[in-house]
Formats: sequence, C-alpha cells, structure tokens
Amino acid sequence: MLFGSKNNKLTSNTTKISNYVRWPWLKDLLMTFIATTFSIVLTFGTAALIDRKQKEKSKRQMVMYVLYDMNRSIELVEHVDSMLRKGLELQIEVARDTSLFEQKRFFFNHCMPNEHFDNTTAQIFSSNFETLNTLDNVRFVEMISTFYHDRDSYESMIIDSCRNEFLQKSHCWNLQTALEFPYSTYIFMSGLVGESLKEDFQQCKELMGVSDEEFAAFELQKQRQSVSNASADNKKDKFVKELFENDARLESAIEEGKSGGKQSE
Repeated sequence: MLFGSKNNKLTSNTTKISNYVRWPWLKDLLMTFIATTFSIVLTFGTAALIDRKQKEKSKRQMVMYVLYDMNRSIELVEHVDSMLRKGLELQIEVARDTSLFEQKRFFFNHCMPNEHFDNTTAQIFSSNFETLNTLDNVRFVEMISTFYHDRDSYESMIIDSCRNEFLQKSHCWNLQTALEFPYSTYIFMSGLVGESLKEDFQQCKELMGVSDEEFAAFELQKQRQSVSNASADNKKDKFVKELFENDARLESAIEEGKSGGKQSE
C-alpha cells in the first residue's frame, strides 16, 4: 500500500505536468493575469499614496497661511499700540509745559491709528468651514475662530473707536480736550487684547506642531513673494508713466506741426 500510494502521487504529478505541456496557453494566461493584477495594484496604490501626500501638503500650507495671517495681525496691533503710546507721551509733554500746545497741536493727528486688518484669509475660512474641518484638529479650528473674533473686537473697540472719538473732538481741539483724551484707556485695552492674540497664536503653533524655524522659513518665503509682486507693480507703473509721456510728446509734436503749418502759410 505504501508503494501504491507513492505511485498514485507520482502518476498525478506526471498528469499535471503533461497537461501543462499539452496546454501552454494556460501558463501564459496565468502569467498575464498575475502581471495585470500587480500592475493595477501598483498603479492605484501609488496614486492613492501621491493623493494622500498631496492632501497632507495642502493641509500644511493651509495651516501656515492662517498662522502667517495671525502674525501679520499681531504686528499691526503692535503698530497701533505704539502710535497710542506716542500720543500719550505727547500728551504728558504738553501737560508739563502747556505753552507747547500750539506748537504741538497738529502732532496729535499723527498719533491716531487709521489701520485696518486684511480680512481675506478670515473670510475664506469663515465661508468654507468644511475646509477647516479637514485639518482634523477641532481645538485648532476653535482657536482660529476665537482669534479672528478678538481681532474684530480690537478693530472696532480700539482702532475705530479711538479714531472716531478724536474726529469728533478735532473741530474743537484745544488744550483741555488734548489733555483729557483717554490715551491711557485705549493703551490698556490694546495691551489686554494684544496679549490675548499673541497667546492664541502661540497655542495654534503648538497645536499643529509648527516650530519657530518652520514658521520663519514660510514667513521669509511670503516676504520674498511680496517683494517680487511689488517689483512687478513698479514695472507696470513704469509702463503707465511711459504711456502718458509718449502721449504728451505726441500732442506736443502735433501742436508744433500745426504752428509750423500756420507759419508757412
């Protein structure tokens, strides 16, 4: 029985080999199927990997743009704050020597903030909330919303309010109104809101794992783009200036031609 079993297996294997030899197309079909399946898996697998990496890159770019806008907003807040402090120092200087008021009265105009925040980034993300949700960080989205809300409050409560109050009093601007203007109050509010904005910015960086070096590199890239855009605008201005100069030269030549024609007559 042992030898019989071995003979049966040998006969079975011999039959399979003979079938392979008898039907070579079966081997070709099997190899083609394997190659096609591998090609499909490789193609779709590679495409899925590239798509995933592209989405991750887009998300990172989105985060960096938001952080860049937040930082620009903080820089504007710091500029407004410095203007208010200059107004306070001028106010103190005049209070110490009231005879300086007439000499310094118009200097107060230069201490009034007239800046506005660029709302482009905020509007993009507020109108496309689903875009923010793709960042997969609810806390980060909440921090962005808080930041822009506080920034809007800063613009209305400090920048707009301070400027409007000054304009209302400017028609009767005298020593008394100059000394009573609430610079210290606006500086106090500016400091509180400004510090809150800075904290939000730092927390957002930490939440998304953005290092100071990575942000500095992105900021430098944006600054170079701004310089490049400004250079392009200057080139356009040059062409516009040339257009007007050429038109003026042509008109002058026409007038000279008319004058010469009249003289010849």
